[in-house]
Parts: sequence; C-alpha cells; structure tokens
Amino acid sequence: MVITKLERDGKLVNRFFPIIIIGAERVLLENESKMYIRILVRLIDKACDEYSKMENLVNDELQTGDKLANRFNIINHLENCINAINRAMKVVNRIFLENREGESSELSRLVTDNDLADKVRNYSTSSIRNRIEHIDEDIYERAFRGNLFLDIDENYEKICINGTEMLINDLVGILQDYHQFVVHIFSNLPNKIEGGKCFRDDEEWRLST
Repeated sequence: MVITKLERDGKLVNRFFPIIIIGAERVLLENESKMYIRILVRLIDKACDEYSKMENLVNDELQTGDKLANRFNIINHLENCINAINRAMKVVNRIFLENREGESSELSRLVTDNDLADKVRNYSTSSIRNRIEHIDEDIYERAFRGNLFLDIDENYEKICINGTEMLINDLVGILQDYHQFVVHIFSNLPNKIEGGKCFRDDEEWRLST
C-alpha cells in the first residue's frame, strides 16, 4: 500500500528567478499581475511542499505500522496544503476578472491553454477547507459526525473531516494541474531581452490580445 505520489518538475520559484533576473516581469505592465504571479508561485509551491512532507511521513507510517508517531504532523501538513491551494484558487479566479475599466489583466492574456484554464478554475476544495475553519461551530451546533481533524482514512485513499471527504488522487491532480498552470504562464513569457526588446526562443515576443 502506498499513498499517491505528487509528481512535479521542480519548484516554481526556481523557474521564476530567471524571469525576474532578465527583467521579463516588465512585460506584465500592471502591478496587479506582478503581485498575482508572485502570490501564485509561493502558494502553489507551499501547497506542493506541504503535500510532499505529508507524503513522506505517511510512507514512514506505512513502513513502521505506527499510526501515532507522526499522525499530528501529517494532519498539520494536510491542513497547510489545503489552505494554501484554496488561496491559490481564489487568486487564479481573480486574474480572469475584468478590472474597473472592463479590461482583463495582462496575466490572464498569457494563458493560451483554455482547457487548462477551465480545469483549474473549476476545481474546488472549499468544502474541506470550510470544515477545517468551522469545526468549532460544528461541535457547538452538535453537527459533529466524524473526524475532529483533517485526516486520512485507513485505506490511505481519502482525506476526511466531519463527514466531508476528498480523494487523495483528486487532491494530487489539483496540485499538479495548478503547478502546470503557472509553468504554462512562464512558457509564454520572454526568456531574453536585448536592445529594449523582448524575445522568446529568439523570436520577438508579443503579448497575446
């Protein structure tokens, strides 16, 4: 028995530093887009890191058979993962909203894979996140029907809290798709600037409209 492994090709921040160094952020003319991408990089990396830490602890648990030694740490990493990806979801939905002038952000125009964009925008972890945030209300209102903390079921297939469940496979899919979403944005940014002009793979770069 093994828990679902998170697959990603390194941290987003390691891809982001070269973009900053060559000045490619200058093509994201509005401050909002610059802030959104920085937040996304941090939150998605954090969510993936927290899952990987949880994954390692669960694998240790499976090897030793000891479900007490690391279970609270497993719970903490799971909660941090869910909170981080839930915040990232809000940021992704925000970048597609029109501003006060009725214009979309430059960042949203870097997204050319509509299928991927639709996929990440339709994901939700709010039901799990809400139970984490409001478990005290559930107890007070005598609506408590299950786990007090976010936890993993005995088959290591689902995360659950107070009757609300989510497949671990689904969570991993969400994390990987959000990671790929930002990688996709990076792939549409210039990777070289010369003579005041931006280039992508030696072709002059143009912002999608």
